[in-house]
Amino acid sequence: MTIAVAIYLFKNVEVLDFAGPFEVFTTASRVFLKQNPGTPAPFKVFTVAKTSAPVQARAGLRSQFPRVRVREGVRWVDEGAVVTSAGIAAGIDMSLHLVARLVSNELAIATARQMDVPYRREA
Repeated sequence: MTIAVAIYLFKNVEVLDFAGPFEVFTTASRVFLKQNPGTPAPFKVFTVAKTSAPVQARAGLRSQFPRVRVREGVRWVDEGAVVTSAGIAAGIDMSLHLVARLVSNELAIATARQMDVPYRREA
């Protein structure tokens, strides 16, 4: 089964904000297909951009939603349906975590090795 991964492009996005995670998922698919020829790719990655309103609405998270617990000092947070990261390198770490969660830890390790990036299993 192929999982659709949409990467949201917001106003003033830095290239690495989306390119790092994009590269993780496309590399994971290439590595997977080398290891499993004739099977469907695990990820289909695409970008979306309509309006920056959803991102801007989240910019003042603490002030707008004081009861929401914002975790400090972690690179990414996995709350099941919602997975967020703290920055550029953390987005790569978060994406490798998702590759492990959605496909396998072995694929995440192979993807990190192919990309020549460290694989941090912990946030």
